[in-house]
Amino acid sequence: MADHLPEIRNKHITSKAIVPLVGAGTSMLLKIPGWDELVKMYHTAVNSHLNFEEECRISDNDMPKVTDRIFNETGRNFQAYWEFLRAKVRPRESGFHELPGLLVKHFDQIITTNFDSVFDAALDFLEPEVRHRDIIYPNINAIDFNNKVIVYIHGKAINDNVVFRYEEYENAYGIVAIKNLLTEVIKRKSLLFIGFSFQDKVFRENLLQIITRIRSDYERTLKVHGHADPETNVQDMYVILHKKDVITEIKVDTVTKMGITERLMEFYDVEGENLILKNSVVPQQMYLSLNDTIGSESTLKFQEYVEKTSSNKINQEYFHKAGIKVVEYDGERIEINEYIKQITRPEPIASAGDLSSASTTK
Repeated sequence: MADHLPEIRNKHITSKAIVPLVGAGTSMLLKIPGWDELVKMYHTAVNSHLNFEEECRISDNDMPKVTDRIFNETGRNFQAYWEFLRAKVRPRESGFHELPGLLVKHFDQIITTNFDSVFDAALDFLEPEVRHRDIIYPNINAIDFNNKVIVYIHGKAINDNVVFRYEEYENAYGIVAIKNLLTEVIKRKSLLFIGFSFQDKVFRENLLQIITRIRSDYERTLKVHGHADPETNVQDMYVILHKKDVITEIKVDTVTKMGITERLMEFYDVEGENLILKNSVVPQQMYLSLNDTIGSESTLKFQEYVEKTSSNKINQEYFHKAGIKVVEYDGERIEINEYIKQITRPEPIASAGDLSSASTTK
């Protein structure tokens, strides 16, 4: 995998060309629930009678649709809905984590799909004298690239206006405001996705549509006129991912650590470092068989591993199609915070391996 860390750092230091687009992974550092956990907690809080696991299966784990089903089944109780979100989407530790602090300190524009107030808390504490502007859904307008701006494209819970349920997604992306803002940024700056799982299907689809349209318009102009302004095309985009989020194959050493390699030989062939499912094997039948021989706990652990690699593969295909470059980090040795420090430090770096000041994860 190519090492993109030096080029990201150069873009940031030389021309402030990097705009972080931040997802729920950063808020989870403050023990704010992740998306799946938040929906499950909402299901419990409003005493829904729906079978949560079954709803996830029916919707193919499309959490906004599951949330909508719960909301409608419990009588569309807006008061309970907003009370739940305001209570749960708030930091349970010290107000902000080092990562949001690094981002607000070093980047003038930040876009987030989170609807907590972590970035505002970090700015108020670290740089109280710095004036900044919040752009908050549904009042989305153009970014001022000359000033400090935090853009909450999915709203803020304290304002009782977020994009969480599927109905809210349809409303938000049914208008052009969010699309126009993202289009403007993608043409002028390089997006750096941080704490982003890309499991948000509506966002994924809309982002790809925007990228495709920009490239198509640029290529059409180039073909007709023989030249086109580079700032009318898609700029470089990057995503920082933990190493576990880039593994797309079943690894022999991983299942060896699980202690189930011998049992899997009935269903898989070994090809180098990977296990490849035999053509005749039906996965669900395999899991039933494994459940009888290695037990439900080990089977579930293996099934989650398989599903994770499958999800990673879908993401990698999406990144290729969208033209998003992957930066991989090893959370066992180096925290993502250290990568942000390397991107923002004045001294040049030779590669991602040049992390002389990196600390090990506790």
